[in-house]
Amino acid sequence: MLVTEQDRLRSDIDALVERHGHARSALMPILQEVQRKYSLISPFAMQVIADRLEIHPVEVHGVVSFYSFLSEKPKG
Repeated sequence: MLVTEQDRLRSDIDALVERHGHARSALMPILQEVQRKYSLISPFAMQVIADRLEIHPVEVHGVVSFYSFLSEKPKG
């Protein structure tokens, strides 16, 4: 079976949610770990994180766009 990048990302996010919990307070640690592993936080990642934490995607995007150490574009 072919595993796509989105499948891998979804699986990684699910593991992070299991580790950090489903509360809104888990948002920042999850975003930091996605940023560290993938060098960016894609719109797809933001949507999956929002779905798993049961928050609106705009809230996730707001956090990503507010903090300079989080990025929607690859750095480097």
